[in-house]
Amino acid sequence: MRPPGLWGPKEFAQFTDDELHETMMGAQPGSNYFEWARAELQHRDRQQQKRTASMVQPRVVQTNAFRVLQAIYDRTRGQTDPVFVTELNTSLNEDDSKAAWRYLRDRGLIHTFNLEYAARINTAGIDAIENAQLRPDKPISGFPLATYNIVNIGTAIHSSVQQAGAQAAQTQVVTYGAGDISNLARLVAEIGDRLHELDIDADQRRKAEAQIATIKAQLSDEPNPVIVHQAGRTLRNITESAIASLLATAAQPHVWHWIQQTMTALFPN
Repeated sequence: MRPPGLWGPKEFAQFTDDELHETMMGAQPGSNYFEWARAELQHRDRQQQKRTASMVQPRVVQTNAFRVLQAIYDRTRGQTDPVFVTELNTSLNEDDSKAAWRYLRDRGLIHTFNLEYAARINTAGIDAIENAQLRPDKPISGFPLATYNIVNIGTAIHSSVQQAGAQAAQTQVVTYGAGDISNLARLVAEIGDRLHELDIDADQRRKAEAQIATIKAQLSDEPNPVIVHQAGRTLRNITESAIASLLATAAQPHVWHWIQQTMTALFPN
């Protein structure tokens, strides 16, 4: 809760997330209040990412291990020769493949050899794979935290579609590649130059400008995808209806079409 009186950097630790966002929207970009509120939000985001990583990491290892187990099953079922997990076509890097091998070894799901990271499927591993194929909605022996379903949906960039089975936990992470960064830079430049064309009131305009300033500040260094996405979604919510109304009469409708499509792609609801 915001304390009374003037605030310094330490007081911002007492603010709620909503109060920090409100402070940023009401402050001049670059001012002390704006920067202190932004710094506190970034600090909280880093702390949350650490907590999330500590919970997600075991699930990631199990997911990778199941992928490797499936590949070992496909390559060695009915054979006596082993395969090296680092040579399997699993799309995992070498370290993740080795970590998956250790997980499978420790749970007795593969037959191992004197050569490190060589493996052949064993009876327990065959049962795990075939039970997963028969009952994909049931927990898999040796994989208590993960649910394994496969959905083919073609190409989906920044899709909000996720899938999990019963009692499964999900984490959706939005990331921005080099092309996205370039589009973000162009987006804030284009919409910043044309914000006056939108039929929005002064308060909405001020809020939109605050989100644009937040994204620009992130692009000056390695951007935090959580902050960029949150600011982008707020910007989209503020301007979406006004952009749709403007398209028919805009002097440069193709630019507004691009802005609309880019915000939809980069900041999905």
